[in-house]
Amino acid sequence: MATTLEEVLRRTSQLSVKARDELKQKLLDQGVALEQAVACSKLFASAQEALPYIGSVQDRATAYSTAWQEYYSIKYQRFYYCNKQTGDNSWDIPPQVLLREWMLDADLYRIDVTLARDTTMVLLRMMDGSWHRAEALWGAVELMSRVVGNVVQCGNSVEKYRHIRCDNAKFRDKVLALPGAMDVLRQAGFTQGREMVSFPPVCPDMGPATVMAAKLQQLHDRRGFTGSAIHHDDSASSGTAASTSRHAGKPGFRFQAEIFECSVCAHAINDGSERLFTKSHDAPKGEFRYECSTCPHFNLCEKCWDRMLGGENLHDPKHSFKTVHPKASQHYMYSTPTDSNPWGVFLAGGSASRARDRLRERTGL
Repeated sequence: MATTLEEVLRRTSQLSVKARDELKQKLLDQGVALEQAVACSKLFASAQEALPYIGSVQDRATAYSTAWQEYYSIKYQRFYYCNKQTGDNSWDIPPQVLLREWMLDADLYRIDVTLARDTTMVLLRMMDGSWHRAEALWGAVELMSRVVGNVVQCGNSVEKYRHIRCDNAKFRDKVLALPGAMDVLRQAGFTQGREMVSFPPVCPDMGPATVMAAKLQQLHDRRGFTGSAIHHDDSASSGTAASTSRHAGKPGFRFQAEIFECSVCAHAINDGSERLFTKSHDAPKGEFRYECSTCPHFNLCEKCWDRMLGGENLHDPKHSFKTVHPKASQHYMYSTPTDSNPWGVFLAGGSASRARDRLRERTGL
């Protein structure tokens, strides 16, 4: 979403006042609420680009309505979204939620809606790039919340709050080392020099810093991008009971007792249970799961495992993994790991043929 939105920003900046007025009127003619139409005329270059952010026809009469609810997964330490009307789930923040939050932030902090959008998007880019390193991500959010919050709370009147040395160990390891973190501070008004990250002593517009401080604190408190995220305690086991998983009841997972998700890409890992129960050749064959022997609840799907073997830094290279095979026998449907084999730790009932397929996929042999 970030890449396409950047293209939209470029085209939107080139719109004339007349073109914006025409876009607003076109949206009003399609039943969009006035507040949304005004905001969209500043944010988008066409009605086609704006409509996905507005929602269904039934929603258009009310500017701030949305069926999406934000949740915080304690197990995965990240936010996700559920649609109360359709039952859909998403790790990515839905466009309708984004537009609503941009408009609410613009009203709350008395800023232009484009500044509200830019603040949210730079935070999203940082968060989306580091969900697989949750501890590092939340450590950076906590420190940045203090850095920006100190400047805002003192009204930019305390000299020591304006400067952080780049060689400060905590700041270097937590903030400068996290991709996208410095972009967040730049959005708030900080600049990076060779030795210092600094906030200007004279800042006529504290709006960017004020809204960034508020959003960082909101994230640090795990209240999410909406400020009203509901905490979901799904940390009781290494997997998620099917009855509480967001994938429960969906095709491919209707008979799976425990649903694991990849800790990097959040892909739901199918263990092949539905294929066994239904005998359907259209059901998924089941996938391998790679479980870290050191970190509780850290799992990789097949694609992310291959990415890591290919050299990508997805997890601590010193940690060992055990390989959990997809199910291949109803008799051993709920068995536990036993003996090892050339592909790692083997689950009784695991599929040798699937293992051979997997080996061919990885080696091309």
